[in-house]
Amino acid sequence: MLASDYKLKFELQRKWLNLGFYRTYTSPTLAQQYMYNNSFRWNLKNLDNVLSDNIYASASPQFGRLTLHPSVMLQRIANYIYFDTAAVVQQSNAAIAIFRAGLGLDYYKGKFSTTNQFFLTTTTGPDLIRVPHVFINSRIAFDLLYAKVLFIQTGVELHYKSSYCGDAFMPATQQFHLQDSQLLPGYLIADVFADLRINRVDRKS
Repeated sequence: MLASDYKLKFELQRKWLNLGFYRTYTSPTLAQQYMYNNSFRWNLKNLDNVLSDNIYASASPQFGRLTLHPSVMLQRIANYIYFDTAAVVQQSNAAIAIFRAGLGLDYYKGKFSTTNQFFLTTTTGPDLIRVPHVFINSRIAFDLLYAKVLFIQTGVELHYKSSYCGDAFMPATQQFHLQDSQLLPGYLIADVFADLRINRVDRKS
């Protein structure tokens, strides 16, 4: 229902601890309510607003050069609106729950540094929100100084996500929709990088 949308957020922040809750109540989009073209036609005025409750917590304890970033998030979604495998709008009567646990790890020593993120995600209820169960980002870097003016940071970035049925795209509606025919395989990507920065040099007169 238009004009009934709202967002509430409460958050408690401490030195290394963060707790929060937020609720959103949002109207269906125009594309979800109305579509008229050569391929799809619908006029849905009876769609309910989507309600989402989110509870989250994160911390950043430090142990010398090592910093940890544990986090948890629990999300409950009611009246979820989605495009089904035929790319047609549907609304779920059953609630969906999403639980995500994460751990970040930062370590610095001398010219060496590494930043890592690990996430595990699981869902309950109708299988309508599909995400990788395992998601990992990792960065390993070394800092170098050449000729006292050229700073070089080189290393490798690693990215991994487990297999899942990702959404398909329907050009006729410009919307993503569910698909069950193709499983996106899990894969690992490694990127080697080198960032250069030159210090400002003052010319002597």
